[in-house]
Amino acid sequence: MKQKTTSQSSRTLPIVGEVEPNAAGLDVGARKVYVAVPADRDAQPVRSFDTFTEDLERMANWLRECGITSVAMESTGCIGSRCLTFWSAKGCVCVWSTRIM
Repeated sequence: MKQKTTSQSSRTLPIVGEVEPNAAGLDVGARKVYVAVPADRDAQPVRSFDTFTEDLERMANWLRECGITSVAMESTGCIGSRCLTFWSAKGCVCVWSTRIM
């Protein structure tokens, strides 16, 4: 496996090939959810959504329009569970990473 050196440190990270082509990444905060889809799925592949129910519905609909079938979320609060509920109800596979401070 090839190795890549990061510019911010001397750590060496493996270069990993595409694992799940229909996946999106979510960074869930208390007031905003930042979402990234593959660049070829939308003219604006990174978006942010508020955490109100109607905004989470818009986010879920947009992800479905982009052909997303799985999401990886990072969340330390209760909003992550709301996002998980929306996605699970739409038949999506979710991976949720939490870190308790």
